[in-house]
Amino acid sequence: MIKEAIDRILGLARPETVKVEEREYSTHSLTPLETPTPETLHVMSLTGLVDYIEKNVDGLDHDNLMVVVDDPNTVRLIGNTLAPFENRAFHLTSKFTFEEFPYERFMSSEDFNIKIQSLFVDTHDRAAVLKQSASVTDEAVATLADDGVTQSTQARTGIARKEEVALKNPVTLAPYRTFPEIDQPASPFVFRMRGAARTGSEPGFALFEADGGKWRNDARITIKKWLTKHLPEGVVVLA
Repeated sequence: MIKEAIDRILGLARPETVKVEEREYSTHSLTPLETPTPETLHVMSLTGLVDYIEKNVDGLDHDNLMVVVDDPNTVRLIGNTLAPFENRAFHLTSKFTFEEFPYERFMSSEDFNIKIQSLFVDTHDRAAVLKQSASVTDEAVATLADDGVTQSTQARTGIARKEEVALKNPVTLAPYRTFPEIDQPASPFVFRMRGAARTGSEPGFALFEADGGKWRNDARITIKKWLTKHLPEGVVVLA
């Protein structure tokens, strides 16, 4: 009881600062009273961010604004530092959400073809991948030729005639993975197929990313160029 009373008295005591080896410390933990800031707005497109800045409903000073491209899916509008703690005001965040292709996972021909057509931009290599996966049967994969770079199969084109279908890796594809206002960044992928794991099952098809994440930096640069073109003069864009 006495100990609790002493702790209570010590807790009510005014904090003091002490200096240890030329550094100042407080005898109590202190909670700063920061400058109140509005809640951050959230949009899902680059156009929404540009509209907010152009309309300027909050009366912001364009010369004190920075747009920071955090990653291919996130862009933030940041204001100048606020006294006395020099914290920054985060006015708006634009976050793009998308369905990601299941890389490094073998899928059936039907699932693979549906996702390729719905999650990738229509390009020459996309058509070549679709032709390869759509023409392969379990019998064809059983006689698959593979040198590590090119996979070729025998695909039936009629009752008696067969056609060899070959596809050289890597293929260049452009998945939908960043804001729709910009051109989707294309990058290399390794396309692989394998025979059925057991009798009665289907062949498998998969894509593996092959650029080491370079597309992310390409997307950030493209977003910066688009924003620089569409934002009012004075707004700084960092990527």
